[in-house]
Amino acid sequence: MTSNPATSEMDANESELAANAADQIDELESLRAIFSSDSEPVTVSWNGVSPVVGRVSVRIQLGDQTEWSLTDDGNKMSHRIRSLPPVSLLFALPSSYPSHAPPSLAVTADWLSHNQRHLLTNHLVSIASNSPNCPILFELVCFIQSESAQFLGLVDTESNTISLDKDCNDSNTIESILEHDRKHRDQLFANETITCGICLDSKLGANSFRFSTCGHAYCKVCLVDYFTIHITEKNVLQVTCPSSSCKKEPNAASRNASVSSVQPLPPHTLTALLPAPLIEKYESLLKMHDLLQKPNLTYCPRQTCQAPTLKDPDEEKLCICPECSYAFCFFCNRTWHGYAAYCQIRHLSVVAAEYAAADESKRSVMEIKYGKKLLEKAIRELEEDKLNSAWMKDNAQACPNCRVMVQRSEGCCHMTCMTCGTHFCFLCGQHLNKSNPYQHYNTRGSSCYGKLFEGAVIRNDAAFGEEGFGGDNEPVADGGIRNGPNVGEEAVAVGNEVDDGIEFQDFLGVDDFVVEEQGFVMPARWRRTQ
Repeated sequence: MTSNPATSEMDANESELAANAADQIDELESLRAIFSSDSEPVTVSWNGVSPVVGRVSVRIQLGDQTEWSLTDDGNKMSHRIRSLPPVSLLFALPSSYPSHAPPSLAVTADWLSHNQRHLLTNHLVSIASNSPNCPILFELVCFIQSESAQFLGLVDTESNTISLDKDCNDSNTIESILEHDRKHRDQLFANETITCGICLDSKLGANSFRFSTCGHAYCKVCLVDYFTIHITEKNVLQVTCPSSSCKKEPNAASRNASVSSVQPLPPHTLTALLPAPLIEKYESLLKMHDLLQKPNLTYCPRQTCQAPTLKDPDEEKLCICPECSYAFCFFCNRTWHGYAAYCQIRHLSVVAAEYAAADESKRSVMEIKYGKKLLEKAIRELEEDKLNSAWMKDNAQACPNCRVMVQRSEGCCHMTCMTCGTHFCFLCGQHLNKSNPYQHYNTRGSSCYGKLFEGAVIRNDAAFGEEGFGGDNEPVADGGIRNGPNVGEEAVAVGNEVDDGIEFQDFLGVDDFVVEEQGFVMPARWRRTQ
């Protein structure tokens, strides 16, 4: 602590000493009232013997700018802060102060270099020496508070930056400044009144929580419920600010990125809100979420293990569980089958469709997994299945009961399924009444009205007999529907003119048509007797 030449205390008479003591008490009480806070009070130590020793913690005012940029030279980073840690002014008041002697002074601050502290102390001593016979502590504190930043060259008002001395610009000093800035912001926030964005009630900042990344604030009661629900339901990505502006849909660039644009809150930020068991569960979910972002992650296929397993990047398929040492294939999760054997495909059509739609890089991975020849064969079979499905859609009808596909070779549209015995219409697939199946074709307004023989060809030649419908010949066995004379339309036209009491099958002279196992349709009386 620096001492200045001063008049000896012996030169001061008792009345002056009493006046000095009174002035010191008044000055110290004023300092306590103006500069003390719950966390940083003005402290004074006096055992009844001169000098009176004390300490004042002074906050440096940075100016009108709300935020300043603090550059971390070590990590090449810039931080936005609103305040610097306080500077402590240490003083010793002799009994002859303030009438004859100035106080002894010193300043301390971990974020100031030795040269800066020495420079500031000498300047404060100079101020005190130039103001004899009056209390000077308040003036010294005001200088530190409002002028020391400019005096030491800490701030640049044009660029709004704070520059630390190179001897103090290290990671520990930067972190202590940032920690102080966070506490200072929290103190200011605790005395504010906010409107909760969830319940819309006005709340004191001390009963609220503010997100440091975006500045949004909500009451603690609402946030506890909000976070508890999402953690319980394992919605890790929702454990963040509830504001809709913080949950915007990602743009095209972020959608294509491997890392989500919405990042969950670090667990330590929730310690003031949530109980320890819930935070532990959240930490576990976060670890699992981080693992899932790794492309080489899989799980041990053993039901008794299922430990997360990372594939060695130098291996194409082989994985070895870190818990049970089980060797298995990364792609098919089966017991390790060697490098030469390809994985078995369980759902060939799904894999074939995926391979057909894949780009070159994904196709290469699938060829390693399943084999190129097998995939190309699967593609061909997939195309054939599509063609078959299209043909079946145009030329067959599914039984409405058992869904067996039925192809009509000839005859009318009344079908009887040989699998389940269901009567149905070949045109629309509707279930028909067994006792009167032809009512479906006689009902005006029906989509199948008058279409009993729609699209069918009945051969009108000697093979059928003179009546056209008689004869014991076998049906055509080529499975095709051939164009021929318009017998069906003539039959329907005549049928619509007969009395309602005449059954269609009686008028047509044929029995019900049935479905053979081969899928052909024929009158029941045409079937061979086994």
